[in-house]
Amino acid sequence: MTDNEINNYHTAALFTLEELNTADVDEVTDVTRSTLDLLERMGIIVPVTLADPKTHKPLLFYRRVTQRDIWDLDSSTLNSGEESK
Repeated sequence: MTDNEINNYHTAALFTLEELNTADVDEVTDVTRSTLDLLERMGIIVPVTLADPKTHKPLLFYRRVTQRDIWDLDSSTLNSGEESK
């Protein structure tokens, strides 16, 4: 990542489970919930909790994973669990 990419980034758009519904369906289906669960487990989306500014109650959103979410671990960190000789 370049310095320009680090300093000039856009956060992925937030969405809710309810926004994924079609107009003719009132309830969120099990398929939609299962799909979100699968996408989260695959690391494609992440849950985001924000507080409602008026009520201070937590609101659940999802967003796509971005490059800034991916940790850059060097090889010394990956091998830190090995026994030293």
